Amino acid sequence: MAWTVCEVFDLLKKYEPPLWFDIQPSVRLNRITEMVRMLALAGCLCNALPVAAKMLLLAATYAYFAAIFKRLQNTAQYTLKYSGAAGWQVSTGADFESVRILQSTVVTPYALFLHTESRLAKAATTGAKHRALLILPDALSDDEYRRLIVKLVTNTVKQQHGSISVDKIKPIERHNTSV
Repeated sequence: MAWTVCEVFDLLKKYEPPLWFDIQPSVRLNRITEMVRMLALAGCLCNALPVAAKMLLLAATYAYFAAIFKRLQNTAQYTLKYSGAAGWQVSTGADFESVRILQSTVVTPYALFLHTESRLAKAATTGAKHRALLILPDALSDDEYRRLIVKLVTNTVKQQHGSISVDKIKPIERHNTSV
């Protein structure tokens, strides 16, 4: 029985070990949130409202940002997992939920805005079908962040174009540029 190159790669992909990405809370995100809070509080003090309105606005802004900062501090660590057989999975606790990475995901060197769609039927009934995760580079080690970006990009290319056959790859034509 003869195997094609694509069949061999598909077979190897099914048995490759899964990639694990343990996402930690981002220190950079906490600092950015703190700076925005300070700017908002300064804006509350610098406006032309009466002093009582300024104080009320200041208290409301401080309470809002204190709640956001507390939520960021209590954010549970989550884990992303990718395997050739099961695809992408996200875990915020002990069990993994199978997800599909959406095309609206934005990948930059400064931040990764990961948009996912749950593949479970129960998510459709609870309304938690779509989720957005913000992953900053300091939430992973440098190598893990690069590996995550590469895996997301290559997986997206594969989803868009299907499996690429060796027959469809065109050789690079070299032109003689010597004079």
